[in-house]
Amino acid sequence: MILTLEQLREGFRFFARRHGFESVLNETVAISALAMLVTIDPRPAELAAATFFSLASHPRCFPGATRAMTVVVTRAVAQQVGQVITASDDQLGRLVIDVAQRSVTYADIRVWFAVRSRPSDL
Repeated sequence: MILTLEQLREGFRFFARRHGFESVLNETVAISALAMLVTIDPRPAELAAATFFSLASHPRCFPGATRAMTVVVTRAVAQQVGQVITASDDQLGRLVIDVAQRSVTYADIRVWFAVRSRPSDL
């Protein structure tokens, strides 16, 4: 299931409120990130990687919380498709920077996630 703009908006609103800062989703950038995700057209097993890449490629989507929100949303997507990402939040956060700086490709991210994902124990 590919995320919707409403899910990103509400998720970011909750995250910002919970962490004590005021910020609003940059909807123009979010729409662009979602369009990239649709263009990638991932299989369910690749949905977390594609979501991660799309969001990290659009660092202005979540003002003040790019790394944290990209990690949180990616983990939630992985859970929805029955996966667990075994990498730490710090590892994912560093990877967000690599994607934002265009130093890795989506193909690199797919491989990275394939190595660091496993089926959940649900």
